[in-house]
Amino acid sequence: MFSLTAILALTCTSLASPLQKLLADDGGPSRPNDPDFPLPPALPFNATVPGVDYDLIAKLRTSPNQVTRHALLPDDAFKFDFISPPENPFATLRGRGGTLVNALGITMPALIGNGAAAAIGFTKACGFNTPHTHNRATELAIVVKGRMITEFVTETGTRKIRGELDTYSMALFPQGALHLEFNPDCDEMVFVATFNDEDPGVNTPAESLFLLDGDFAGLALGLEFLDGADIDKYRHLVPATLAQGVESCLRRCGIKPNKAEQTAYVVVQGLPSPQVYHDLRKLANLTPPPAEAMAEAVPKSLKNSFACFVAYERKHMVDDETPQADQDAVAMGRLLGDGALFLQLVDVAVHPDHQSRGLGKRIMELLVAYADKHAPHAYLSLVADPVAQRLYPKYGFEDVKPGIGMYRCLRIQGDPEFKKAREERVMAAMRGPSNAS
Repeated sequence: MFSLTAILALTCTSLASPLQKLLADDGGPSRPNDPDFPLPPALPFNATVPGVDYDLIAKLRTSPNQVTRHALLPDDAFKFDFISPPENPFATLRGRGGTLVNALGITMPALIGNGAAAAIGFTKACGFNTPHTHNRATELAIVVKGRMITEFVTETGTRKIRGELDTYSMALFPQGALHLEFNPDCDEMVFVATFNDEDPGVNTPAESLFLLDGDFAGLALGLEFLDGADIDKYRHLVPATLAQGVESCLRRCGIKPNKAEQTAYVVVQGLPSPQVYHDLRKLANLTPPPAEAMAEAVPKSLKNSFACFVAYERKHMVDDETPQADQDAVAMGRLLGDGALFLQLVDVAVHPDHQSRGLGKRIMELLVAYADKHAPHAYLSLVADPVAQRLYPKYGFEDVKPGIGMYRCLRIQGDPEFKKAREERVMAAMRGPSNAS
């Protein structure tokens, strides 16, 4: 749970490394890369960490038995003060979300040879400990103040285990399990953790992934079409469920996200202009409305939307809720229908210059959530291109087989040019990423 890279983070809109900021604040090294997602600096070959007694640790590890180990340590070495811990870079870790104090073999040498370690986390309102694993130890985490929400997965193929812990409840995280902890309340949460190894180890997958070559990191993220040079564009991504929980907590507690860590886009409920609607559909490889529909049919269609969400680049907006008067949306998605029993999800489109940055996913999640809240009895349908058919089950959509989808449109049926364009669009969709139409 606690390590140089597993520091409590307060906001959900960025995965900026708390370790990097901690080192920079304390005079440590800084990496000259994307400031919104700096990577923790790896310890160079043959380098040492200041404040660590390498000689004593080496003697303890090579001592033949407990008698000789005890002879190397004074009486006060067998005590660890979590309020006033030793001056060691691994002992006290501070972030905006809280403070972690670690009693490990490297911070309390008396633990060496005893197969145990412990730590205490003092977690501020809405603080969360990002997903990580402990390579060499099982963890027991006991909440001694407040509440804690936990999730973990032991390995690929096992289901996710979620827990909601009250004060004096304990969570078990098996060795190597990917897990996270979150304080859902507006008051401080304190927890105590124990490990069955004096060096439990830690791996934060998000940070470790981006230490790899950009092309390999892109493949691991499922971004097969990503140029390695574009990997920095994806460092801000966080799991949607985690982001939603933290955003809700921040709003409830009246905490404003740090401006410097907000994402590059804002998704708001509203309508695109008819021309932007036309252009986004065309650029996203969806059939655009005909020229004769632009004056009346398109504005009427947009006005009759049950719900519509559009995305804008934050840097061009007046504020976080208001785009410039002439600012074009870069992504959109709509719900149509009677608002009660029958809805259709349409027009999920992202401008090519802004694709593969999570905008389509964010809009899909907002549309589905809106339908669930405002029309819980509705039959929500969509039309998916071949490649997109594998994407929508994650949002709860099911195949209609043995039924099939059908359509009727007087304007285009029988038009050979339309049929040709439709065939080309389907073929293009089968060659690359696609959207709902």
